[in-house]
Amino acid sequence: MKKLIITISFLLSTAAHAGIFGSSFLVEPYVGYNTENTKLTDLSNNLIEIKTASPNLGLKLGFRSMMGIDVNLFGELTQGKAQVTGLIDKNNFTKTASGVQLGVNSLGAVKMFLGATLSNDFKLAQSSLINETTFSGPSYHVGLLIRTLSYLNIGLQYTLNQYNKVKGANYTLGESTEKYYSKIDTQNYSIYLSSTF
Repeated sequence: MKKLIITISFLLSTAAHAGIFGSSFLVEPYVGYNTENTKLTDLSNNLIEIKTASPNLGLKLGFRSMMGIDVNLFGELTQGKAQVTGLIDKNNFTKTASGVQLGVNSLGAVKMFLGATLSNDFKLAQSSLINETTFSGPSYHVGLLIRTLSYLNIGLQYTLNQYNKVKGANYTLGESTEKYYSKIDTQNYSIYLSSTF
């Protein structure tokens, strides 16, 4: 609830300063391809690596001011197979994220944007070799959206994840990742096609 109140306050404040009220409402569905690489260093200094490369889809809702300032809420889903260190077979995974973005348009042809998540969960499904495990925590991203046709855009995005919680049958000391890992390095890259209405 606290995150929701902060987000709504941020959106209203940004909208007021950017002159958004009375401007256009935006709907932007998108589909793309996402790669994520997560390196987990446990307390014994062993490295576990999780790699994914899968299609994803999402939706952005927001406003654009007459000055070309965008404020969006977004939701995104990625599903596929993950390669985990030491396992021959790949494991099913689901990644969900939602958050807020602030973008600046240049001549209607290019948009640069920054964003942060309100929720960000990466779940490895149960298999015969591993228990279901969910990593969660904030993430921050930067991206570029290039308009190619009237309603078609190409987007590029870099995301830095900061997983700080973990859930699963193997994690019995609490949800904090610091109880199990000395270092977590995780980031992803995505390219996507979107249409703005």
